[in-house]
Amino acid sequence: MPILPAGDLRRRPARLPDDVDTARPWSPDVDTLGLSERPGTAPMSLSQVEGMYQ
Repeated sequence: MPILPAGDLRRRPARLPDDVDTARPWSPDVDTLGLSERPGTAPMSLSQVEGMYQ
């Protein structure tokens, strides 16, 4: 799988549906969402998680 360099950040193309399955355990976690999105963010539904990869 190719790595797409962007300065110091290394990215890779999404692997679907595997990446959605990886994201699902933390998507309903309020503490994790508070850190990654903003405090008070509601838990994400499956369709919201899938939308992150579209």
